[in-house]
Amino acid sequence: MISMLAIQSVWDWRYRQIPIAITLAGGVMGLLLSMMRERSLMDLCMGLVPGLVCLGLGWITREAIGYGDGFLLCAMGMYKSLEDIVGIIVLASSLAGILGMVLIILCKKKGKDQIPFVPFLLVGSVVYMMLQQGAEL
Repeated sequence: MISMLAIQSVWDWRYRQIPIAITLAGGVMGLLLSMMRERSLMDLCMGLVPGLVCLGLGWITREAIGYGDGFLLCAMGMYKSLEDIVGIIVLASSLAGILGMVLIILCKKKGKDQIPFVPFLLVGSVVYMMLQQGAEL
């Protein structure tokens, strides 16, 4: 999942797009790994919920939230549980919000300016996993 997010982060930062082929490949890989770990069908379906919500919000807001982000969250749900994905999203959104405020204050950006979200999902995932490892010790 981290590899998929790293590739997507670079692409999102440079081109403000998320390649669906990489997302699909990452999602299929996550599904295969989940099947090998014998995750329940209910757990897999629940992992899709944040991505489906994001896709719905993208449709409602006419892509203020991009569909690529929703599909990427669905792919992440193949690797992680609903609780994990929500935790990652909270971390990523917090980091993006902090950067957004800094950009508005220091760089005179406007509130409507967009920043790529996938790099924050990457950092949020790494931090979340590190926090989980620390909690297990």
